[in-house]
Amino acid sequence: MTPAQFLIRVRQQVAPAYLLLGREDYDRRRCREALLDAVLGPEGRESGLTRYDLSGTSLAEVIDDARSLSLFAAARVIVAESAEAALPHGRTSEDATEDGAGAHGSADALAAYMRDPSPGVTLVFEATRFDFEGEDKKKLDRIRKFYSVIPEVMELRRYSAQEARAEAQALARRASVTLDPSALELLVEALAADMARISMEIEKLALLDMLDTLTREGEYLPMALAFLATQFRLALVAREAGLRSAQQIQSHFTRQGIQMWGSRAEQVYQTVSRFSSEQLHRAVKLVFAADRDLRSARPDDRTIMEHFVMELTR
Repeated sequence: MTPAQFLIRVRQQVAPAYLLLGREDYDRRRCREALLDAVLGPEGRESGLTRYDLSGTSLAEVIDDARSLSLFAAARVIVAESAEAALPHGRTSEDATEDGAGAHGSADALAAYMRDPSPGVTLVFEATRFDFEGEDKKKLDRIRKFYSVIPEVMELRRYSAQEARAEAQALARRASVTLDPSALELLVEALAADMARISMEIEKLALLDMLDTLTREGEYLPMALAFLATQFRLALVAREAGLRSAQQIQSHFTRQGIQMWGSRAEQVYQTVSRFSSEQLHRAVKLVFAADRDLRSARPDDRTIMEHFVMELTR
């Protein structure tokens, strides 16, 4: 199943489980968003989305969670990243894959779940470490075999240069960013048709355009930076505390005496979802440097904020 086919199917009917194979991050993100919209809607993400990383959590734990009833969500999406980590180790590939035994989970347990999946729960297993070429292809075949009880499999293949140009043009139009054809061609070529990186550069251009608008409208940029500082700090605390949903974030900070309403908790959760722990640490340091520069002798606030945006998104 291609990403385009996935987007059509998920609008028609959502399956109990999906397996996402491949390293193409751009399509993985947008297909995941489409699934979340179809299952949870904009309001249901606070309580209905849970994320796991199978490099540190067993497959059995994920299945147990899928079996558990939720008091707060009628529909749930459970995303299990690093799905390749659930494969057994220490034995020959063929033997280990057939019986599904291993330190991180059992194919038998998954098969039992798929025979009787929990109503209203959608499992998403993401195996993003390997590609579809060379030795990686054999490893993807192992993963596909281990998760063979999941019929809905999406292949996330890299874009060709022509496909990347067309998608980049569409992204630029949606972001209201004007790109000269030669500049677009150079962007695709320089980034080797990597749509995840291309989309980030277009997003960066849109952010700089937004910064230009804020400057022209007289927005006080240090105040905008202060909001970002709080956002990144809260997201870093949430990630290090292992909070897996907006609801958990709201409950955690409320217990700490920090005012946290539902929409703000969702914003924090979205930041946690977009940034790794290392990236959040780096973002906090960049905010500190930008704040220091805004308080010292400087050419102007916009120049410093432009530098901050460029560093944050590189």
